Amino acid sequence: MLPVYKSFTNGAVRDREGTEEAYNRAAASNTGVAPGCPSGKGAASEPTHQLAAEGVLMAKLALSRAVATDARHWLALVRAAEQRGLASAASADLASADAFVDAAAAAVVTTHLPLSILVALPTRSPLQTALAAAGVATLAGPARLTLGLAAGSEPVNEGGHGVPFAPPLARLREFARTVLAILRAPAGEPVQWEGTYFRARGWGQGLDAAALPLVIGAHGPRMVRLAAEIADGLAMHLLTPRRVLRQRVALARALRPTGFPISAGIFAAVDDDLSRALAAARLEVTAALLFPRFLGRLAELTDAAFAERFAALGREGRVREAAALLDDELVREFALVCRPGELVAEAAALEMVEVVSPVPVGQFALTVPAFGVTRADVRAQQHRLAAALVGA
Repeated sequence: MLPVYKSFTNGAVRDREGTEEAYNRAAASNTGVAPGCPSGKGAASEPTHQLAAEGVLMAKLALSRAVATDARHWLALVRAAEQRGLASAASADLASADAFVDAAAAAVVTTHLPLSILVALPTRSPLQTALAAAGVATLAGPARLTLGLAAGSEPVNEGGHGVPFAPPLARLREFARTVLAILRAPAGEPVQWEGTYFRARGWGQGLDAAALPLVIGAHGPRMVRLAAEIADGLAMHLLTPRRVLRQRVALARALRPTGFPISAGIFAAVDDDLSRALAAARLEVTAALLFPRFLGRLAELTDAAFAERFAALGREGRVREAAALLDDELVREFALVCRPGELVAEAAALEMVEVVSPVPVGQFALTVPAFGVTRADVRAQQHRLAAALVGA
């Protein structure tokens, strides 16, 4: 079971599940702002990382597959993560990696480290996904695997896999329900699903939520509500700024006050030279936000005019000017920027979620030639983050 470091919602949320008052009070709790003190100068909760030993807080950190340079490096890191006492190791469907293959490999080289697939995309069939998850769960042993599903994106789903993306919410809802129908049905019981977007015919796997919980990967409020409606937990997208993350967590806690673990990915730039770390984080955040599908996240954090000015610079090829628009505070909204020895405390400051998965910067910046980021730079970021997480 994942550790809970503090109560992120107050009693009012538990008493008034799903109400507007519950949402508002949870939001106040998560931002550290006392009700009635919009300026933020009211009473605030004491930071969790000041109350716990570093050994305990290591169990708030998860190892992301993105930290590993290749499959062999991944296996070495998950072994080290188990020894170090990290919360979990999380594989994912990446451009260069398969979530289920990496999770299965991690299962056979570890004995008790919790494993997560964060996330798999609806680019497989629901039956294929359910059977793969059940197989990995068998390899891992009792209650070690969490399956995460997310909508993906048009470039990945359609461009990469040749499967439809739209409408993402409706497709993910049906995909998840189909997968759950197969996983939750008694073992060997025939299961048939005929939906608008998916159909499946197979046999139940007999895996309940305790044996194989399902979480939904999300950023926007509608996906958060979907997670609260049908899933056993929530995994927030790594490109979710901290202020927005607090709002989304507040919404989830209002809808599901207890028994609903929430994790979050976040960019991490780790370097002994903080100015160099901040510069790397700025390039990565800029490159990510220049993708049209992510621009709205900047607008939500700032305003539409600022976001459009940023996007216009990108369209004109003036990407370094776009990067200069993002001040240090904005960059830190999207990324952990710290020295190696400060990573634990930086992650602990995200007290609104139970588990944090730091993702090394560089992959997005690599797509912008004007930034001059090389594959060697990306590997260096991976190795520094790996060393900070597991000493490897």
